Amino acid sequence: NHSFDKLSIDFNKMKVKTKEESLYFCKKGRPGKYPAPPPHTLSIGRPKGDKTMFMTVAIEAGKLPPGERLRRILRGEQLEWRDCTCRGNRYRHIIWHGPPEKLPWGKLALLCPRPRTPVLLPPGLLPPQDSPVRAYHPQAFTARVIVAAARQAMEQTDGRGLIGLLDPQGVTPWACGEWLCCCRGVRVYTLRRSRYAAMETLLREQYGLPLLWAETPAGLEDCTLCAAPVPTGVIRVRRPVLCADRSGVQGSPTVNRLTLLLPPPEAAEVPLGVAPTAFWGMVTECGPRRVALPLTMGQCRIDGRLAEFGELARLIRT
Repeated sequence: NHSFDKLSIDFNKMKVKTKEESLYFCKKGRPGKYPAPPPHTLSIGRPKGDKTMFMTVAIEAGKLPPGERLRRILRGEQLEWRDCTCRGNRYRHIIWHGPPEKLPWGKLALLCPRPRTPVLLPPGLLPPQDSPVRAYHPQAFTARVIVAAARQAMEQTDGRGLIGLLDPQGVTPWACGEWLCCCRGVRVYTLRRSRYAAMETLLREQYGLPLLWAETPAGLEDCTLCAAPVPTGVIRVRRPVLCADRSGVQGSPTVNRLTLLLPPPEAAEVPLGVAPTAFWGMVTECGPRRVALPLTMGQCRIDGRLAEFGELARLIRT
């Protein structure tokens, strides 16, 4: 009869034999075997993973038969997860078999390979304020998509007009070089003109094109199309404007919520229940390996109405 104080374990002798079995030694040195937990259950502590991994979450409430749903509830197996790979970038895909409002945020945080791991949540789902889960919102990828959308819209027209760039903070001078082959020129509205000095010199010396300026947003009304690659405050322009989802820009009309028209190989790599455009944005921004992705627009929202992206070019012509 040994008391708890006399019981000792030599942790230096602990060795991992395989992934499925582990050996422990008690006082008399007798080994014992414990099988690894099944892949769809939560293990004790934080599961190991690559520090460069990101996470995606899908909600599949009501998609299971009643018997299977009851079995998962009784066994506590409503939260599944598995490690996946996309173009050499590892990520952890999580499936919640239940209503979104009952998502266990504490268990979700335990599945993160490291603190502040970016997590791609379903649209409209936000973590609580006291949760350590970091919701992912694309930033640089959204700017690239908006610039590519403006180029695609101008290529579908005659390409003889100007493109207006709304960039009050001066963070997207690179966009001017992306539009050289699809328009007559670029007019920029910014409060930090000094950040465009290098791009202005490049356009003048190598391409012989001047960079046009607008003192106020009203100076962009002679442009065929305007674009705001990064979110800004409330700005009103009487021209069609491509902007981010959480931007205060108001155009005539306002075009946002751009979705990519993915080729079949890229579309097949998107997990079920995950937004394709946001998923590839996470792969390009959070993955350690670079990914070549064709940026072709499929659909968008024009003043809140779902429409094909080609409808924007018809509005510009008229």
